[in-house]
Order: sequence, then C-alpha cells, then structure tokens
Amino acid sequence: MKIKAAVANIPHEKLSVETLFMDDVREDEVLVKMVSAGICRTDIDVRDQYIQTPLPVVLGHEGAGVVVSKGNRVSKVEVGDSVVLSLSSCGECEKCKTGLPSFCLQHVPLNFGASRLDGSVCLHDHNHTDVHSHFFGQSSHADYAVVNTSSLVKVSVKDKENLKYFGP
Repeated sequence: MKIKAAVANIPHEKLSVETLFMDDVREDEVLVKMVSAGICRTDIDVRDQYIQTPLPVVLGHEGAGVVVSKGNRVSKVEVGDSVVLSLSSCGECEKCKTGLPSFCLQHVPLNFGASRLDGSVCLHDHNHTDVHSHFFGQSSHADYAVVNTSSLVKVSVKDKENLKYFGP
C-alpha cells in the first residue's frame, strides 16, 4: 500500500514528505487512518539524534485516527473504531501486569527502536530500502500507520461526519 509520510532522514534538517510503501498488518497489529498527530519535543530530539533512534524514520507518537483493518489476533478494537495512540508496552512484564505500562521493561526497544521487537519495519521507500517505523508503536506522522495493539485506546467520537482526514 502507498502512503504519504514525513520522514526524518538527516539530523537538524526538515522532515521530507515522501511516498512510502507499507506492508500489510501482522496478526497482532492494526492499520489506522490518521486524523491527527502532534509534534512533541521528543520527535525533534530524535530527528536531531539527541535521542538515538535509527534513521530514516517516520516519527510521531501522539496520534488519533480510525481503524481501517486489523490482524486476526486483535480483539480490543473493530474496523471503524476511533482510536488515540500512545506509547507501546509488552503487556507481559511485571510493570505492565500491575498497570504501569510506561515503566515496561521493553520500553526503550518498543518505543525508540523504530521497529518491531524482531527488528523488522513495515515501511520502505521507492528503492525498497527500509524506513524505520513503529516509533512508539505507531509512527503517526503519516496518513496511515501500522500500530501495536498496546498503543491503541478506543474512544467515542460523537460527530464522525466532521472529522477531517490528513491526505487525499
């Protein structure tokens, strides 16, 4: 699938809006059409490499959107659900199990590794070169994002007709 995304390629340089190719979601992931995404100082610090994260990368860790598709092991959301996106957590460690996912033992690789835990990414440029994804489990600076289920929070939107989508 083709998407548009803001890509951080070079420290201290402007993000480049590029057409990328996105792989299908895995069985435990969700495809979200982004409606909104914030820019945080963390995004800037990663772009500038004050916080080490592989480049090139699609940043964004404060997104909101609508579920477009989901893997067959996802049960917490349905296609059409409105969601906000947050940090990613493993859901397995003691911190996650006691309701403290922001202290997850896998916090750094899941959120700053800019890949899945197995090291794979879901984004590629026109030369088939990997572009790092899954920043904070989402990489929401794009018109679509493949999202870790731990990053999803289902929300109620009363007036869906007035949502304005990013992109075409």
